[in-house]
Amino acid sequence: MLNSNRIFFGVSTPLVHVSSLTTTEAEANLQTYFQEKIVPAPVIKIDCNNKSWSITADQIDLELDSAATAQKAFSIGRNPNIFKRIYEQIQCFSSGIIIEPEFRCNKTKLTAVLKKVHAQSGQDTEDAYCQLDGEKVTIIPEKIGQKPNFDKLMNDCSLDALKKQLPLIVHLDVEISSPQVTADALKQIDTLLTEYSSQFNAENENRSENIRIAAKSIDKHCIVSGEIFSFNEHVGLRVAEAGFKEAPVLINGKSVPDIGGGVCQVSSTLYNAILLADLKPMNRTPHFHPLGYVPFGLDATVADNLIDFTFQNTLPNSIYLLTKVANNTLTIYILGNHQSLSKETISLASSIDKVIPPAVVEQTDPSLSKGARFIADPGQEGYVVSSYRIKSYQGQEVSRELLYVDTYSAEDKIIRIGTGK
Repeated sequence: MLNSNRIFFGVSTPLVHVSSLTTTEAEANLQTYFQEKIVPAPVIKIDCNNKSWSITADQIDLELDSAATAQKAFSIGRNPNIFKRIYEQIQCFSSGIIIEPEFRCNKTKLTAVLKKVHAQSGQDTEDAYCQLDGEKVTIIPEKIGQKPNFDKLMNDCSLDALKKQLPLIVHLDVEISSPQVTADALKQIDTLLTEYSSQFNAENENRSENIRIAAKSIDKHCIVSGEIFSFNEHVGLRVAEAGFKEAPVLINGKSVPDIGGGVCQVSSTLYNAILLADLKPMNRTPHFHPLGYVPFGLDATVADNLIDFTFQNTLPNSIYLLTKVANNTLTIYILGNHQSLSKETISLASSIDKVIPPAVVEQTDPSLSKGARFIADPGQEGYVVSSYRIKSYQGQEVSRELLYVDTYSAEDKIIRIGTGK
């Protein structure tokens, strides 16, 4: 048969037998089988976690190169190497030789389909968390992660695997991953201890988005008794890669655009909330100037790698942070155990102990006529401010704790004096 135009006897494919056929006949048989038997039915069947998926040829643009497959079959027993040629011929007549069909598919589409299967094939790991409805606290249990390995899924459903078996049957095992926070760890959390809200200009979209990102970073966080919470550690660097946008920030007393403007409103709102919960501030730094969204002396600035806001949970039980950003209001809730509820009412107050007038700085300006005076910057007063945590019982003040004495710098008043003609 070596000089024949027919495929050696004993050569077949997983699709159809092609032995003793010409390449033209084999090509036609292969293509007919593919169109009538393969295309209408699933080419990949996947089962995992009592779920199943079927993938058709059309979904991944699977095609059979029948000409190449027929030529591949024809080459069996015709190897230029005489020893390999004889070996193949003996194998054809003894046990037969099965060749893999030549398939091609759209790998981008195959990957996309397998990503959907992977997403549906199990469940992601989810930490237990607390939910607040009014003042009622509900603990939502954790979910154990059960997902197959995506790289293994891709390998099991590869084009090479399809060449060996059609339809391809794939059984996926899931990998178990445990959540970091369990319902048992939150069982002490059963009540709302306090909350604090501040308002912002929702029309400033960039600043509003920065507030949302920072608030989400500290949301649903449990702090055990004695633990020190770091704002910077949980919010991370204020960079564009993290989603932060350019918005006004105070740098050296001046409002300038920078990435992350608005994050200090979250740290300041959190500062007020922890004070009302009778927690201990550890590191807290005021801004250069008072801000409009919290009272004088009750702000807490932060800066990447420079200034952090930290506090300690000094209560005997764990506490839990929840944040909410709605319309133009940021609210931070502190949940805890009912035994941590104070019998005393806690309030905050601040007083301006001293007003610091702005220094007057005169600058010559040749563009103004000689002797003319122009106020280029009216400046801003500075303040010395004391802040207090006040505890009252049945309307009577029982203690007044001095928190900080802050100095807000005055901003120079700039006057330009003309020296021109």
